[in-house]
Amino acid sequence: MKYPSLALSCVLLSGIGLISCTDATSPPKSPEIKHGTSQMPPSRQYYCWDQQDFNNGSANIKNAACREAFTAAGDADWERARLFNDWNAYSQNIPEGTKPEDVAPDGKLCSAGQDRFNSINIKSAAWHTTDLDVKDGRVQLTYVASQMHDPSEFKVYLTDPDNLNWAALKQSPDVKVTLAPNTKGPGTYYLDVQLPAGYATDSRSVIFIMWQRHEDPARETFFSCSDVVLVNAKR
Repeated sequence: MKYPSLALSCVLLSGIGLISCTDATSPPKSPEIKHGTSQMPPSRQYYCWDQQDFNNGSANIKNAACREAFTAAGDADWERARLFNDWNAYSQNIPEGTKPEDVAPDGKLCSAGQDRFNSINIKSAAWHTTDLDVKDGRVQLTYVASQMHDPSEFKVYLTDPDNLNWAALKQSPDVKVTLAPNTKGPGTYYLDVQLPAGYATDSRSVIFIMWQRHEDPARETFFSCSDVVLVNAKR
């Protein structure tokens, strides 16, 4: 009798001293701890994970950008699968005196500067885009957290998909967060975001979000890129 072999991806979860392992030969489950990412509009890695079409390799991945990123993410399927399975682990510590660009240089913002996630930065017109309604210059975002943090801070930026570098980012002047956490468990943040001046509708843009924990001196910060088309909401 033959038994299936297991391909395990194990990573150290920063800041909490735990090890998480994922079996890439079986359908992935949402990680319980690793913290968060943009859910609506979905970050690149969250969208690809949510499709659930990568568990048997790249052949069944429908989205061309997800497939290209998966193929470039390692030499074995367990390495490739963590690109999506670890959708909420795209993070870096940014303590006082450290700048985000010190840990995630230009061209590597979407991956949080982590080498194992580097292929999520690829330039491709095939990345799934979400139509995002704009009303009175504001958009509504949803951020899913497998572990919530209080206090914490959201910074939201807009840029062109061909210019994912720090100098090109335009920061939102106002981000209102509702449903602030009452516990340390999983939950959802709702962001009411004022778009920066000069935003363009009906063309591709990227919403870049940084979510930073403030109850931890390490200031662990989670990065996400969501490909969108801004659309004027119908009144």
